[in-house]
Amino acid sequence: MKVRTGRKSESAFSQSKKDSSTDFDRLERILGRHRRTILGGIVLAFVVLAIMMFDVKISTGGDDALYIESGYRYATLGRAYFYSATAPLYPMFLGILVYFVGLNLVVLKASSLILVVVSIVLMYKALAGRTPYLVFFPVLTLYAMNAHVLYFASQTYTEAFYLCLQSGFLLFFVRLLDRLDQPELTRRDHICLWATLGGFLLVLTIARNVALGAVGAVLLYFLIEKKYSFAAYAAGALVGARLLYEGIKRFVWGSVNQYSMQMTILFQKHPYDASQGEDTIIGFFGRLVDNASIYFGSLLFQILGLKAEGSPDQPILALGVVASILAGLVVFRKHKDRLMMFVSLYIISMCGLTFFVLQAFWGQLRFVLIYVPFILLIMTHLVYRWLSQPSRSGFQFTYMLAVAGLMVASLSATIPRASTNTKILAKNLAGDLYFGYTNDWVNYLRMCAWAAESLPDTSLVACRKPDMAFIYGGGKTFHGIYNVPTENPDSIIKRFHEVGVTHVIDANLRSNPTVADGRIITTVRRTILPIMEKYPDKLRLVHTIGETEPAYLFQLNP
Repeated sequence: MKVRTGRKSESAFSQSKKDSSTDFDRLERILGRHRRTILGGIVLAFVVLAIMMFDVKISTGGDDALYIESGYRYATLGRAYFYSATAPLYPMFLGILVYFVGLNLVVLKASSLILVVVSIVLMYKALAGRTPYLVFFPVLTLYAMNAHVLYFASQTYTEAFYLCLQSGFLLFFVRLLDRLDQPELTRRDHICLWATLGGFLLVLTIARNVALGAVGAVLLYFLIEKKYSFAAYAAGALVGARLLYEGIKRFVWGSVNQYSMQMTILFQKHPYDASQGEDTIIGFFGRLVDNASIYFGSLLFQILGLKAEGSPDQPILALGVVASILAGLVVFRKHKDRLMMFVSLYIISMCGLTFFVLQAFWGQLRFVLIYVPFILLIMTHLVYRWLSQPSRSGFQFTYMLAVAGLMVASLSATIPRASTNTKILAKNLAGDLYFGYTNDWVNYLRMCAWAAESLPDTSLVACRKPDMAFIYGGGKTFHGIYNVPTENPDSIIKRFHEVGVTHVIDANLRSNPTVADGRIITTVRRTILPIMEKYPDKLRLVHTIGETEPAYLFQLNP
């Protein structure tokens, strides 16, 4: 049987192992025979856990509400609206869903669950026959039962969407390499392949701005392999796809730039305080080091269930992770394992760019979560390869013990959350949309809903979390108060009148979400207090919701 270069067929793989008797070889044959059943079991386990952890509420972070609201704008305004706060593709995707189902949170969130399922299947297709089952089945299992992946499987953040695109891109790229090995390819075949690659890279970059790192990974791969013409074709294909996209975008939406707003924030020393000025090149390299320590020295291990949430970062752990990824690149290059070599380059490029541009101020695990399956793939593959040496075959059982330990750690974090969430989910589906929120959020969101139902359509309510208010207000637009640029009451009133603000919600949202200690987010209060002090009759209390941690609605008088 002819075996394609770069991909080992199932029969060839089994034939090469038929006389082997190590633990790895026996397990590899068993997993190979039952591969589809195992994949089905992984997907089923994920779906069951995802349903148990399904969350129909909007997260208090607010970004998921922002994406839904942006999708709503696409669905209702069409070419009159373009989302430019971050990459625009996911809001466009949500816009299609909103067009058909409206602001149905269950359906919108269920789309994330489906996207993660597809990502698991696509990742399997990319790895099966190219990577040992003992490497990628444990990775897929850990991926499917991870509490944080399961959390984002019912959130309208971009993580589930990008995980799906990322797995699809890996599958396409390894198949592209297989096709490029075929000497009978015609010129038309080449044009189709490179055009598809350009389109795929374009999709990644408009789904996540930092996916420019994927472009770097592709170019680096071809340059390292000394396929200079392929690198040129890839770059040209992306440029062509981008020009076509920009032309369509300009025709439909006019002159808009998806990078401008985010670039402005990223260049600042502090994302929410422009007065601190812009960062220097030394500052960006400082970010690289700090973020590597935060994400690889703490958050990665929190995701895997090996460290408690909130644990301080440990630079020595970060150094170990970086060393493992770099070692993987060297080892996979030496052994001509081009799939794993590309995975290593992808992680180096994507994490490197992410850590370089993000302010360490954020430190959110979702920024590294999307790379965890590939990082695990690199590490498990290195250990597997090292223990596959005949002189070390007696220690192969330690690999299985380590995998079992990771699974136990992962389930230890997942099962309690799933058990707790099922009670909340039952209440939410029964009609209590606020059950599961802390008291401060319940009062705030009830006030947003009351304002939307009770105030005239011409009113504009200012508040701290306008995107969440939009969702619980049934699609009513709210005005956001994100900072306090001035304490001059006349300037504040003038600004309110310019944008059309008629009312203000002042809520007691906790500074520490888990503790009701009286410390609250004071952005709105510091905005309206100067007005109240100078003009006592300017703001009139209209409605109050809640006895403890209440929310107040004020009317701005002429």
